Amino acid sequence: MAYRTDGSSHHSGVLNEKQLVQILRENEAVRKSVYPECPPEPKVKHLGGTQHKADLKINEQGVSVKKKKELKNGSFDWVNSSAAYKRHKEHFPRFTNALHNPKGAIETVRENVKIATHGDLESFDNGALRNLLRTSVIEPNEKLILSVVDVENKKLYSCDFKDTLLYKYYKSNAILSLKKTNRVTTSRTLLFDGKDIGLRIRVVLNNGINALLGLSKSNKHSIPVIKFQQDKVVGFLDDVCAGGLRTTTL
Repeated sequence: MAYRTDGSSHHSGVLNEKQLVQILRENEAVRKSVYPECPPEPKVKHLGGTQHKADLKINEQGVSVKKKKELKNGSFDWVNSSAAYKRHKEHFPRFTNALHNPKGAIETVRENVKIATHGDLESFDNGALRNLLRTSVIEPNEKLILSVVDVENKKLYSCDFKDTLLYKYYKSNAILSLKKTNRVTTSRTLLFDGKDIGLRIRVVLNNGINALLGLSKSNKHSIPVIKFQQDKVVGFLDDVCAGGLRTTTL
């Protein structure tokens, strides 16, 4: 990606949001790249914690930070939430029943949960998918700035969430569907009018099957969570270019 660089810092990298907060406090060029409308000498505050969707605030503007060691590999989560599962529990009757009635050996239970999850995902239609995406991703991020930290290249990519292809497709009333698969799986790629933009839904247990069955030494409980995961991060940022991707060096 050949993006414009318009600021720099003496910091050698970003390991966590608190370090990014410090850079934003000290470096106006980086600050303006993230939030061009910010006034002089703004208050920059680290939030953190699961009760906040934003990771930090520049005055009253929330910023969601996604850290990537390498942009070309892996993904980042838009949401990883047990609350999202509880809110949409009625769409997961097979999965819920499999969790409440685990029968057999560990591998048998694991396979039964996978089959149940796959069956529930297969039953999702456009209306259910749009509702799930709206409450889990669209509305929580709608007023935020998204900043992706490229640790390897010491770059920071920022955009308004409303400039993402994900948001634009959703607001254009694109028909949502799940990509067909021949495998039994607990995750599926979402398609927008048949197009794959790298968004995946994943339904899992936060601490796995062993904890569900009381066989884990480290975790006593295991609860269902819904994840919306952004794959193809380089392509995701490329798609934002025309909408106003802002880039700076850290």
